[in-house]
Amino acid sequence: MGHDALSMPDYTRFAKSQFAQAVGQVPMPFMMLLIALLGVMTTGAIEQVYHVAIWDPILASTLYLSPTLAVLLNTLFLLATFSVNVFANTVGPAYDFANTFPRKLTWFRGALIVIAVSVILGAWTYYGSAYGYLYNWLLTYGGLLGSVEGIIIFDYALIRRFKFELTDVFWSKGRFRYWRGINPAAFITFAIVEFIIYAPFIPYHNIIFSNSWLLSFLLSGLIYVPLMTQWIMPRYQPELKGSIFRGGYVSNEVMTVFNRNT
Repeated sequence: MGHDALSMPDYTRFAKSQFAQAVGQVPMPFMMLLIALLGVMTTGAIEQVYHVAIWDPILASTLYLSPTLAVLLNTLFLLATFSVNVFANTVGPAYDFANTFPRKLTWFRGALIVIAVSVILGAWTYYGSAYGYLYNWLLTYGGLLGSVEGIIIFDYALIRRFKFELTDVFWSKGRFRYWRGINPAAFITFAIVEFIIYAPFIPYHNIIFSNSWLLSFLLSGLIYVPLMTQWIMPRYQPELKGSIFRGGYVSNEVMTVFNRNT
């Protein structure tokens, strides 16, 4: 459900209006809470009846249901996993690949690239060990994605206050070109954060790695924001005026557009 929450903008982008887009995302946190409650209640019920705390519904159904019912239920789990987790989590990365080279890559071709990368990674091999799945897989890519998400969210929410030059996003020589099409602040932030997260000789490395997503997210904001406001924006986006404490950094034309809309 966490990944589906991150992928929600890839679905709500097709909403008819901003109101419909916002309403479509309202149920998500409540659905995640409901699923968490069901998981806790199911585990508690199994412990009460069988005196064993089993959180995995596949294991519980295999051990305590008849073979026919267990096969049927596990088949439904398999279909649900593919229809929700696999398919839903493919949408966002497929758009990412397609948008890197839109002249040649459609969303379908982006999805094929995602499938190829997934097969090469062999992520399913980690499911055989809970320790390997949590510490070798989830925490590893959590540290990577936490930094990316931190850079994006701090830039969009804190620096620009949800306002930016939409036309320039699609213009090769627009305000977001930075240095030869690369944002140095983003690359420098990502490199520093990943070094801190993954370098084994860093003090308290086990604690840092065990909280890789949260720390990479917060560290990215602490590093990225001053780099952008003190270096990148004055050099490559001098038209943007303001402060992170007073409405963010916005150009005059964008502010005019938002003021007209309000």
